Amino acid sequence: MRKIDDKLRVVLFLKDDEETRALWNYNFELEYEIILGVKTLETNLIVKNIGTDEFDFTALLHTYLKVDDIGKVSINDLKGLNYIDKVKNGISETESREAITIDQEFDRIYKSTNDTISINSGDEILTMTKNNLPDIVIWNPWIEKSKKMSDFDDEEYKRMICVEAGRVSTKLILKSNEKITLAQKIQV
Repeated sequence: MRKIDDKLRVVLFLKDDEETRALWNYNFELEYEIILGVKTLETNLIVKNIGTDEFDFTALLHTYLKVDDIGKVSINDLKGLNYIDKVKNGISETESREAITIDQEFDRIYKSTNDTISINSGDEILTMTKNNLPDIVIWNPWIEKSKKMSDFDDEEYKRMICVEAGRVSTKLILKSNEKITLAQKIQV
């Protein structure tokens, strides 16, 4: 951990080994950089193909946001975009609302989103800026699913929202010796 300009920076590193190759037989390096500022959180996932074979992958930065009341939350800047509704067995639809609110189980993949979206938590506006992450997943398990999850309090759905930057609707292909940085910044 290093402090740089009033920010804390942590870098986690993973390189393929026998155990990872038993699950996914490719040579790679991952760096996950976390930069925490007074009003910002930046995360960068750097994927490097250090092998001779190209590989494909998807990635999702799981951002669970604590909120006081899910009924006051809205997510903006997604109107007119196509999404996959996983609650409705993966049907594709187009978002018609200016502001997305949550009042039931919600699990959608918004495709080809803008690089910046805003999240109104009810108390403050958060701005999410992302790079090389074309999709946004919005998730809240709501009542019944919360009760079935062993690592989730039955009432916790009222105090959380996941707004996750990712590359999930299409796979990314990395050729030998290529690397890519998948980045997001959340700012209050």
